[in-house]
Amino acid sequence: MRKKEKVPLKTHRIELLITEAGLNTKEIENPKVEELSKAYIRVRYPDLNRQYYTSYEKVGPLVVIAKKYTYG
Repeated sequence: MRKKEKVPLKTHRIELLITEAGLNTKEIENPKVEELSKAYIRVRYPDLNRQYYTSYEKVGPLVVIAKKYTYG
């Protein structure tokens, strides 16, 4: 892997960070990173999280994806 010389973007959009890093999502089993990015934005704002995440059925799949692709 080649080191990039420029500073990474200041963003919370995971898909942009992956692209900027030069990663191929297929190499990391093609996670649904766009869904995680949307979820991150929605949970930061109370009015959005009450609108989109009203039950475990809606949140559960995102938790599974996040756990699979994060350390910890």
